[in-house]
Amino acid sequence: RVDGDFFDVFSHSPRVFDVVVGDVMGKGITAALIGAATKNQFLRAINQLLLGAQGFHLPDTLEIIRLVHRHMTSQLLELESFVTICYLRVDLDQKVFQIINCGHPRLVHYEKKDRKCRATLVSNMPLGLSEEAKFRSEQLSFSAGDILFLYSDGLTEARNEEQEPFGEERLIEVVTELAHLPAQPMIRAIHQQIVAFTGSRAFVDDLTCLAIKFSEN
Repeated sequence: RVDGDFFDVFSHSPRVFDVVVGDVMGKGITAALIGAATKNQFLRAINQLLLGAQGFHLPDTLEIIRLVHRHMTSQLLELESFVTICYLRVDLDQKVFQIINCGHPRLVHYEKKDRKCRATLVSNMPLGLSEEAKFRSEQLSFSAGDILFLYSDGLTEARNEEQEPFGEERLIEVVTELAHLPAQPMIRAIHQQIVAFTGSRAFVDDLTCLAIKFSEN
């Protein structure tokens, strides 16, 4: 559909990749165009920093988000819009992931060894609210069988007939319950649970979710 949710994956090597999930304030064609422009700015920022590096040096996630912020914020201020972002880099050799959350719903990390989920803590301002915004990243480790679950607020804010939201706590319970599944079946099962909770297959807000499950082989 034409909406303001978006995601993209940037593969830097067979062992390192970035994921960006975003949500533009508003709906319809304008939000979709801003979302497409934001994805394009991430790709441009990565290429610009790679071209400026001495030899091959993969730019840090903070370098990338700062450049995207610098290129986009004045235009977003003019449009009176903003974009929430969850920007993730996964290093399969080091078994770590870096995350920069810009006003987006918190990433859920299921840790198989404890059979528990936790939500990441560090959050920054969305893109487009202030040209003076500062950004911080969080680095965490993962193990085989762990899951990283990214989503838009359309998921946790989906409401039932009593106007009760699905909520982060219920999402964590569902991810924990379904953690034995591969990523795609997990996504389908979560969607079914939201449909059952709301009693509808049509949602008021855009809904996006993405699961990364680390192989145990």
